[in-house]
Amino acid sequence: MKKINEFNRNNLKDFRLELTEAIKSLEKKYNVSTNVGSISYSPDNFNVKVSVALVNGGVVMTKEATDLERYRLSFNLDDKVKLNETFYDHDGKHLKVVGLKTRSPKFPVLCEDVNTGNRYKLTVNSVNHRISCKSINSF
Repeated sequence: MKKINEFNRNNLKDFRLELTEAIKSLEKKYNVSTNVGSISYSPDNFNVKVSVALVNGGVVMTKEATDLERYRLSFNLDDKVKLNETFYDHDGKHLKVVGLKTRSPKFPVLCEDVNTGNRYKLTVNSVNHRISCKSINSF
């Protein structure tokens, strides 16, 4: 057993890895997704942010994913815009809708590149347009 005399960047890196591994067993047991966030520390103590979200039908219900369902009408999102709905961007990137950032009025729609996992913020108009064009092209 390793004893810690004071908290510092190096031993907190190791602690974060072990904490993440310990939480993985809870993910499987309770069918949730977790994220170990930022750590603030002093030599005597530390605080860590842990986020836990339900997994419904393979979709992780983060705050942004829940907000997409809750505030879609307030942001004038088309009915066809749903979680994990995929479309192609003007650059040819294959994107899927993963959530809505309600405090970002210009670029509220969160999308993720299917191939790389990179996240992008898009306008409501661009997402509505791309998804409506996708449904027109599918006929």
